[in-house]
Amino acid sequence: MACTLWAENIGIRYLMPAMPFGFIAGGIALAVLLGGSTLSRVLAGGACAWVVVAAAGIYPDHLGYFNEAACLPDHAKRIGLDGGSRCGSDWLADSNVDWGQCLPQLKAWLDKNLPGTTVHMGYFGTYPPQDYGIKFETMKFRFPAGPPPGVYVISANNVANWGRYDVFFWMRSEPDAVVAHTYSVFRYDRPH
Repeated sequence: MACTLWAENIGIRYLMPAMPFGFIAGGIALAVLLGGSTLSRVLAGGACAWVVVAAAGIYPDHLGYFNEAACLPDHAKRIGLDGGSRCGSDWLADSNVDWGQCLPQLKAWLDKNLPGTTVHMGYFGTYPPQDYGIKFETMKFRFPAGPPPGVYVISANNVANWGRYDVFFWMRSEPDAVVAHTYSVFRYDRPH
């Protein structure tokens, strides 16, 4: 967080120059552990296994990966094989999680779980969802007592930014589904 004290907190891009040094330090630490006692080799093996499980758990949505600390201490139940990715939008938004890159996965999920349904979308991206065959209406922004009944698909960036406002109180609740670590699906059935 210190790298964003004097700038808008829109991502890790400010940390990127430091990353190669972190990778080198991690490699050195791994080499030291592997060259040490049996316990240190077991720790090294466990750390490597953890990285493999996290990589497999987030596949193919690597852009949306957050480690388990993202869900601590408030949402520990959201931690899964994908680390703390379900809590990522609590910490970062914008291009850290969501570029609209997962529209094909959203289409497949909609076809399987809600075939033929037109959804309300709060989409953060530039590629048109209709080009993938997604039937949607652009979300309206004024809901005095909650949104009209329906299915709402909200990009992670919009959940992070809009969820702060009282009019979008319902985005603070647990979504019915999270598709491709990028889209929160809310089924809002309560009438005004």
